[in-house]
Amino acid sequence: MYTLSGPEYTVESGPFAQDTHCTRVVDGLPAELMGMKRDSLKGAGVAGWGDGSIVLRCGVEPLAPTINTCMNVNGTDWVLDEERAEREGVRVLTTYGRVPAVEIAFAQSNQSAGDALIAIDRSVRAIPQRSKCIGLGDT
Repeated sequence: MYTLSGPEYTVESGPFAQDTHCTRVVDGLPAELMGMKRDSLKGAGVAGWGDGSIVLRCGVEPLAPTINTCMNVNGTDWVLDEERAEREGVRVLTTYGRVPAVEIAFAQSNQSAGDALIAIDRSVRAIPQRSKCIGLGDT
């Protein structure tokens, strides 16, 4: 969750943000993402770009099995929170099968999530994958 108020905003750390994996994830994130500079944020396991246009939180609750859309980007599974996208217009994707989980939110619907996921992939893969998304064809 995050709250915007002009160029300054706060991001609530996830419950597991103190995990050492989150430190490595955040330290490895790019200074620029999709042409936007990284914001100066305080708090464990959080990062943002473009005055909150894109916000990442490491250390969020891992997802339970779901029927929401799952996409694999370079070996990392991401699940779209379809309800939140419909309700709030914010696209939120959360890693699946990694503990702690990483969540990335896109405030603008025209932003290409795929490009951002590719750019942060190396950092997120620092968290070992324990399980994978499966489709109907996998059962």
